[in-house]
Amino acid sequence: MNDVKQQLDQLYLAEQEYEAAEANLNREWQMKIMSLLGDDLFYRMQEIGEHYGALLDQANSDRERVVKELQASIKTAAVEVGETVKANHYMAVFTQPKPTWDSGKLEGYAAAHPEILAFRKEKNPYVSIRKVK
Repeated sequence: MNDVKQQLDQLYLAEQEYEAAEANLNREWQMKIMSLLGDDLFYRMQEIGEHYGALLDQANSDRERVVKELQASIKTAAVEVGETVKANHYMAVFTQPKPTWDSGKLEGYAAAHPEILAFRKEKNPYVSIRKVK
């Protein structure tokens, strides 16, 4: 377990180093641009960039909202149709519902009827990496 913790810490440090290098390069880039344009023109360009950045952020937010609404509507409609629907650029892939079982009750039943364990399959474990909040 300590080995995994060490690797997770190494991952964090690698990300921190990349972010620091990126910030330094951005600072250097801005200083080069400022030296070429002069303070006044540089700051005017910054203001224009902020203005259009805000407009782009709003456009992206609107796009995300519209896309989520369309996706929800498409998923609902595809479930009603009950099959995969393919268009020119996207497709809504329909998947049959999969049955689930009450594992606790089946384990209890298997204790009394071990022959049922022959029908049991176990999938491989998997790991996802998440940031600690």
